[in-house]
Amino acid sequence: MKSVYFATSNSWKFNLAKRFFEKQGIALKQFDIDVPESRSEEGEIIAKEKANFAFAKLRKPLFVLDGSFQVRTLNNFPKTFIKMFDKYIGAEGLLKLVQDKVDRYWELLNILCYKDNKNEKVFIGVQKGQVVKKLTHNKKGLIRDFDRVLVPDGYDKTFAEFKDEEIKEYDNNVWPEVFDKFIDWYKQR
Repeated sequence: MKSVYFATSNSWKFNLAKRFFEKQGIALKQFDIDVPESRSEEGEIIAKEKANFAFAKLRKPLFVLDGSFQVRTLNNFPKTFIKMFDKYIGAEGLLKLVQDKVDRYWELLNILCYKDNKNEKVFIGVQKGQVVKKLTHNKKGLIRDFDRVLVPDGYDKTFAEFKDEEIKEYDNNVWPEVFDKFIDWYKQR
């Protein structure tokens, strides 16, 4: 059985990934490391920097996972500044920024960068949806505050309104895109 390391200190991300990898016959191991993050607004650059940093420490095949949140009508802002955006602007701030906009489309890019002693390769999966016109509930965001105002494609409610089984369904149907792309490539090596 092939194996690979996932360089992350986030146990939620690791456990989510582990399910997909094991189904594909790949043993996923966690390299629990806090990786410094640059101030680049480009997710691919940050993912590559993180992968290089982690590989320099572990010296074994690994990957990192990073994200970029883009609201089209805001010229794809906030990009990689997700945590800062969530902390200082949040759900209500996002609604104010797009209040007079017709285009409310958003994307969350899941960027996986693999690194070993010969290869560095980037894979991207995309989650898509719409920002609601107004906040109609008082539920807390699942991961981020702005989860309260994001409706993913194929659903009629925000992430914050998802029930546990809907979260699992979403995780099983949408997250795997980036993992599937990587696993297909990795198994053929």
